[in-house]
Amino acid sequence: IGISTQGVYDNKEMTSRLKVPYDVLSDEKLTLSNELNIPTFSVKSKIYLKRITLIVDNKIIKKVFYPINDFNKHIEEVLKWLKEN
Repeated sequence: IGISTQGVYDNKEMTSRLKVPYDVLSDEKLTLSNELNIPTFSVKSKIYLKRITLIVDNKIIKKVFYPINDFNKHIEEVLKWLKEN
């Protein structure tokens, strides 16, 4: 599941246009982001989430991947961790 600081309407448009194959939740009010202390950045006073991967099992965060610099290598890293754990 993806999380975005954009509103529901913007998320629907983006996922449709880019053919995103997973759900993207709106955290427009930054409730979850603040609760989990997810790193952010801003552009023209709009706050965005930095790329981060959380492995969650039964409401427990098992693993945090941050920072993510090379997305292609990151996918391999996550898959390796999942296989080993």
